[in-house]
Amino acid sequence: MSPEDEKGVEPDSRRAPARPPAQPSSSLLNRPGVSDQFLIQAGCAHIGAEECVSRYGFRAEGIAIPFHHANGSPIMDNDRPFARVRLYHATDTQKYHQ
Repeated sequence: MSPEDEKGVEPDSRRAPARPPAQPSSSLLNRPGVSDQFLIQAGCAHIGAEECVSRYGFRAEGIAIPFHHANGSPIMDNDRPFARVRLYHATDTQKYHQ
């Protein structure tokens, strides 16, 4: 007999409660494990192909993730801020473009 049985606890009551069903996301950036507030403060934002070319020098659509030095100034690459873009239409071989 287990210690729980001795205390009169039913075996089924020891199980973790079932998780509630997933709710539709109302997140702006919709990245698991990272809050919108954190991403926005880091400078992440949705970006279209034309704006991406203008700002970063490459064509991609997705969530732009700008890179910064420890002092907060942008990391520059060929006189443009450096960023990676989490692609809206990722493939098995590419999720980001830079």
